[in-house]
Amino acid sequence: MGGLLLRDQSFWLICAACYLIDNARLHAGRELLLAETISLKWVLLQPLPRYRLRGRAITLVPPWLPFLAAVRLGWLKDDPFSPQALTRTKRLLFFYQRCLGPFRVLASFYFILLFIVGPVATYYAGLGYALIIAFPLHIVGVVLLVLFLMVGRRAWRMRWQELLGLVFECAVCPGYFVNICRKISLGYVRVPGDAIAVAFDQNQGSAVQSIMMGGIDILLDDLAEHDELHSQDHQHIATYRARLSETDAHA
Repeated sequence: MGGLLLRDQSFWLICAACYLIDNARLHAGRELLLAETISLKWVLLQPLPRYRLRGRAITLVPPWLPFLAAVRLGWLKDDPFSPQALTRTKRLLFFYQRCLGPFRVLASFYFILLFIVGPVATYYAGLGYALIIAFPLHIVGVVLLVLFLMVGRRAWRMRWQELLGLVFECAVCPGYFVNICRKISLGYVRVPGDAIAVAFDQNQGSAVQSIMMGGIDILLDDLAEHDELHSQDHQHIATYRARLSETDAHA
């Protein structure tokens, strides 16, 4: 009985595995990921220290609340705390946050469908009955995805080939569909600005300062280990430390 129940739930477990794997993101060492919080602020995500895959850093995006976005920004940039640059970056981030509204709804819907409704229906009535419920809803979700992407394609600067590829991926693997909000934000949000500066600007305080100072040291060690730290970066590092130290002194 237990083995039969596990086999019935295997489809939903595969969807969950695909979703979790999709939250492990590869990126350049001189890029960092920022994750959106429930209050729509941005916090810095720490890559796995000293571990690269084909030369790319790996950052794990928190898998809960898939309707929250994540973006990638560069760091070690010139004048990262410039008020004009920060203002422009925050305006662009806010613009994209609003554009993500339809995809937040889809992500929430699929999370409930695949990880709550599907397993519960399978437990009480079997996998066949659960799929009869889920499949028509999945078709509706794919159609809505196509419509939302076509309407917002210019805002995302998405080519038709990319649009069709994303739709195909989500249609074939519903587990990836749960992550649609982050797929859009990580793949198509292009914002100039410095990740450290944005995270610091939105999360100030002595505790945040201490965490970020230690995190920057780990990030710099990783860049140095992979020969990605440049001589001109020392000025940028000094700028980070000076601004973080100011927060600590005022606290």
